[in-house]
Amino acid sequence: MNPLKAPGSDGYHALFFQIGGAVCEWVQGIFSSNEIKEDLNMLIVLIPKKDRPEDFSEFRLISLCSVLYKLVMKVIANRFKVVFPNYITPE
Repeated sequence: MNPLKAPGSDGYHALFFQIGGAVCEWVQGIFSSNEIKEDLNMLIVLIPKKDRPEDFSEFRLISLCSVLYKLVMKVIANRFKVVFPNYITPE
């Protein structure tokens, strides 16, 4: 995914979520276990709105689900690009 294309519904670009190894391991785990666990919907990060926050109201809650789902779908789409031309003609 282009890191600075359009921001997601949470207002953050994909660059914000490019944290390397942990994300790659999670995506690989999806394809090795063939399931997306329900706890993915609980993946929430707190971003401080100011220096030294003292209350929960001083944090912005964001969900990482949309970017992680997009990564999985991108891998699937790229795999189909290789296979589909063998079975589907341009006509």
